[in-house]
Amino acid sequence: ARDFDELSNLFSNATMFPQVGLTMASMQSQPTAPPLCASLSGGNEELLKTLLSKIRRLEEELKVKTAQNEQLKEQLESATSSKPSPIYATPPTMQGALVGGEYKTFRILLPHVTQILVNGQRVASKPFILGGIHWEVLLTKTYDNYVNCSLKVCEPDALPKSTQIVGSFVVTLASLTGSSHKFKSFTLIRSFSADKPAWGCQRFIALEKLFKQKNRYVENGSILLRIDGAIYA
Repeated sequence: ARDFDELSNLFSNATMFPQVGLTMASMQSQPTAPPLCASLSGGNEELLKTLLSKIRRLEEELKVKTAQNEQLKEQLESATSSKPSPIYATPPTMQGALVGGEYKTFRILLPHVTQILVNGQRVASKPFILGGIHWEVLLTKTYDNYVNCSLKVCEPDALPKSTQIVGSFVVTLASLTGSSHKFKSFTLIRSFSADKPAWGCQRFIALEKLFKQKNRYVENGSILLRIDGAIYA
């Protein structure tokens, strides 16, 4: 009986393996697809070559555009990181006594400006310190599509009523092409106080001129301002 069982098992295995072998052989004998170019007629092959050539050209153009964007990014980062005038991102608070006779230059990047201005909202810069006082730049759109630009003491209520801050500012809208748009000069001196904490230009620049591509004032929706400020007393 045991010998009969062993023979039965051998017979079963012998009938299984050929099936597997045939199945594997049939899988291995499946024809492979010919190369795409080999399966195309002469006209289609030329079309494919043309498409591949266009793809390569687009890839090269993309590389050039990417390199240009990286270059612009480096220029913008370099402009905004110039020393010795850091931009302070801390909350606006009064720090120390008023410093007379101080002169500094600041470069301030205002992101997402175009979208905010078009929607009629106010744009405020991060605070910067001059003469021991925190200042900010404010931009607003006028009814006739101009941009108002003004400078303001961040916390006028913290100033003593008798305090008069005498200073002058030049605000320049920077352009990566080297051109610029100025609206004030150092010949005009202003006095800031708790009652009059801000001054500026009501028609700094027309929106049309600001957004004009050849002027290069706007990069990725952002603009760069240069602030030259002096505090006299």
